[in-house]
Amino acid sequence: MTRAVQPRCNREHTAYELKRPRVAPSTTSGLTRHSPETAAKKPKRISNTAVTSRTKRLKPTLTDIYMLRRSFLKFLAATPLGRLAAGLAATLASAAAIYLDLTQIDVKKTAQKRAAAAEIHLPYPRLRGPVSVEEALANRRSVREYREEPVTIEELAQLLWAAYGISETTYGLRTAPSAGAQYPLELYAVVGDLGVKTGEGYLPAGIYHYDVHAHSLQMRKAGDHR
Repeated sequence: MTRAVQPRCNREHTAYELKRPRVAPSTTSGLTRHSPETAAKKPKRISNTAVTSRTKRLKPTLTDIYMLRRSFLKFLAATPLGRLAAGLAATLASAAAIYLDLTQIDVKKTAQKRAAAAEIHLPYPRLRGPVSVEEALANRRSVREYREEPVTIEELAQLLWAAYGISETTYGLRTAPSAGAQYPLELYAVVGDLGVKTGEGYLPAGIYHYDVHAHSLQMRKAGDHR
């Protein structure tokens, strides 16, 4: 019976491998070997150069902005929808600019008028009196001599309202007729010294503008200008 005999060189090599002590891999050497599991768990490092290149690609350049603007202008000029959108945008911008200008002009005018003089509110006019229209027409006479007594603020308010005041608040119609309800006239009252008596004394002398909408007086020029 024959038996296989292992060659002597292989037996010596195996004995050397068994006797050789196992040395841990060196951490200081750059040739450290890792298992596939360790290599899979270890996070992959990204160099600073790759991060910088990616950041640069994310930032739009002037060329990109120019091309985007050019494409948008082509869309507005070439397609009917773009032309319609451009026309609507231009119309809205013009309307907004005109509205803001008119608002600023009105605000400035109103502020100047209010700053020029204090507003004096007049008493509400009487709609019924002791004298009828027929009796007033029968007693109408021209008088050229006047008494030295001042008129009251109630009488001045009644005169101003009867001359040009508002008699219908829905459409702003007035006591005086006007073609097409335009009412182009402005009413002023020239008050002299001690000419109008109020509850607290006398109305300061000056030229007053009658505001028909607020039923009030606004001084435009101080002093006795009779």
